[in-house]
Amino acid sequence: MKTPEKKPRVSIGMPVYNGEKYVGKAIESLLAQTFKDFELIISDNASTDLTEQICRQYAKKDARIRYYRNEKNLGAARNFNRVFELSSAEYFKWAGHDDSWAPEYLEQCVDMLEEHPSAILCYCQSIYFDDEGKFFCLYDKPHGVNSSKAHERFRRMLWTRSRLDPIYAVVRRESLKKTGLVRNILGTDDIFALELSLVGPFCFIPKTMVYRCSEQSRDYQEHLIRIDPDRKSVRFAFSRRCYEYLQLINHASVTNSQRIYLYLETLLFFVSRQLERRTRWLWQNWMAIRSPDKIAGSRFVNVTLRLAAFRRFARKTKWPELSQFLANLSASSPIGLWCAAAQVLASRPEKGAQQMLAEWVEDLTEFRRIAAISAMAENPRRWQGVLRSRLALESSSRVKKVLDDVISKCSDLKDLATDKIGGSIDTS
Repeated sequence: MKTPEKKPRVSIGMPVYNGEKYVGKAIESLLAQTFKDFELIISDNASTDLTEQICRQYAKKDARIRYYRNEKNLGAARNFNRVFELSSAEYFKWAGHDDSWAPEYLEQCVDMLEEHPSAILCYCQSIYFDDEGKFFCLYDKPHGVNSSKAHERFRRMLWTRSRLDPIYAVVRRESLKKTGLVRNILGTDDIFALELSLVGPFCFIPKTMVYRCSEQSRDYQEHLIRIDPDRKSVRFAFSRRCYEYLQLINHASVTNSQRIYLYLETLLFFVSRQLERRTRWLWQNWMAIRSPDKIAGSRFVNVTLRLAAFRRFARKTKWPELSQFLANLSASSPIGLWCAAAQVLASRPEKGAQQMLAEWVEDLTEFRRIAAISAMAENPRRWQGVLRSRLALESSSRVKKVLDDVISKCSDLKDLATDKIGGSIDTS
């Protein structure tokens, strides 16, 4: 009779997508743990780089590694949940494909949970690095999350979440099954942390054993698509998150008075954060209007105000300074700013401005070509040579559509639709 295989004590789930740069180092770090009784479950979210080859090589070398590959990108949230569903051990841990851990990390976390049976998870200090290896953050212990009272843990976690990242802690499997796991929503790690705080107390090891890599440059839209590719909008993201907080409170095992207390605490948190965000937004917009070098800067600055600031700046600025500013305009600036800049170039009398506009039509950046074509459409007779040449050479379907729209709206250019012979640039 065949004896059933012994379950490992710890399951480690590693969701990964296009992680060829770091995944090998992360796997090596886990295999170097002094605690050996674990399984490593890797779920590849249809990576398009060398991630699959790297992971399969490690799976061949070590029987504790199980590699799975999704047929399509499910999004980070579903991939996180998938590795938990594939696990079986008493303890579970999510592992970032770009993180590393001290060799004694797993051993000390498991020992701590054995010593504190009431605790649902164990975590330690974490150091965060950017993608260039520079230190920028230390996650420490927020006070109160080891309390025996659920409402006290929730309140502490609500206000000090930025100092703790329990989604990557070592957690009891039975405690995780009481949660909704990782949700398809921006800020899902915050929601998950608060949900865990309602399940039970945390225990903490005052030692740095986790080294995390975080891409600070990723904006909200990129982050949302990473979590769930089917979602398109980040509007009301913070409000949605706070709504989820209220849903957690509604289903929590607390007294009615404690529930009302948590409702009021969450409302206070929402109002205070909104005031903080609005204050920062007003300050950044004010700085953008006052300082030309801020016009094409932060993504927090309102685009309408940014355009108004640019037009004000362009009206009172001499050509040498304006040309330097336009030459350094960031490729990531919004299309509206490019169009406003092209309109300024078209209206300036300087020969250099006209030449710069003509160069933008030939530029590799789509935004510059579209902006220049739109500005030139206001004076089609003057720019017909440039537009004729661009129509013959253009390869981008997006820019061709703009050209077609320009031709259909300008009677002077209708002949360009059929006459695609090259013409000389006429900026006189």
